[in-house]
Amino acid sequence: MLIAGLYLLHFDAVMEQPLDNHVIFACTAGATLVIIAVLQSVVAERLLDNRVGATLGFLSFPIYVVHVPIICSAASAAYMALSPAGTSWALTAAVTCVATLALIAAWPLAMIDARWVSFLNAQAKRLINPEQLERGFS
Repeated sequence: MLIAGLYLLHFDAVMEQPLDNHVIFACTAGATLVIIAVLQSVVAERLLDNRVGATLGFLSFPIYVVHVPIICSAASAAYMALSPAGTSWALTAAVTCVATLALIAAWPLAMIDARWVSFLNAQAKRLINPEQLERGFS
């Protein structure tokens, strides 16, 4: 499943196809297969069941939120500024820019997200009787 997913993620490069609906579907199917393979993997569970995995989980949604604006602004500016110097240096600078700025922007958002979830849990516990949750709502 993992191999099929990785193949589909690079379907446009392998098949040398322009970006159209078939390629988008293949990439989406590939990403789905990779996610399912990782979720079902005992090896991935062992690798991520620690502090590093918890930190990745803590930062995953905020990084998802901020990465596209960073790619479209700061990383593209870094790439365009350095592209006359050479493609590999420009690409390295753009990737470094995305990684650094995404982590810097995501950390405060992750803290806000954690407090928000904690607040919602406290409000839900206040409104719902814990014994009722154990018995069910019937």
